[in-house]
Amino acid sequence: MSPTTLVAAALPPHASFVRPPPATGTPGEVTPTGHPSQSREEPTMDDVRAVQDRFDRAELTADRDALRELIADDFRSIGPRGFVMDKEQWIGRHSEFRYERLDTSEMDVRRYGDTAVVRDVQRNRATYQDHPVAVATRVSQVWVRLDGPWQLVAIQFSPLADEPATLPEEARR
Repeated sequence: MSPTTLVAAALPPHASFVRPPPATGTPGEVTPTGHPSQSREEPTMDDVRAVQDRFDRAELTADRDALRELIADDFRSIGPRGFVMDKEQWIGRHSEFRYERLDTSEMDVRRYGDTAVVRDVQRNRATYQDHPVAVATRVSQVWVRLDGPWQLVAIQFSPLADEPATLPEEARR
């Protein structure tokens, strides 16, 4: 089964977002989309998937207000080349970085009470300082819910070995 394209009405015409459909099947089965299915006894993952979708859309559209709300103050990102960014650096990068397309697949969501781990594969096309960028990475994201809504506390990108990145020289770290 192939991913489904979701495009919000507010997205610029050049942007698109692809997200696989939710899981179906018997409990414990991995569906063709890579989603583990859920039993009725397991906590629902819908709220985690919804906040992940909201984050991905905020990234795609450079919605800094939404990103400030969704990202925890002590957030850290580890990039595909090992560089580290805090919350303000992450949000600030949108002044030089712009997504054109963000595709996700192989999403796996695990929830541990008020902590959730989202793992997926992301392929994106973007520009950084007006240079084309194409990156294929496996991404791990950690969400926590402390006295309020879910917030992203960590994200780590690991390059896919079989798909080399296309980065401008300035973006290689």
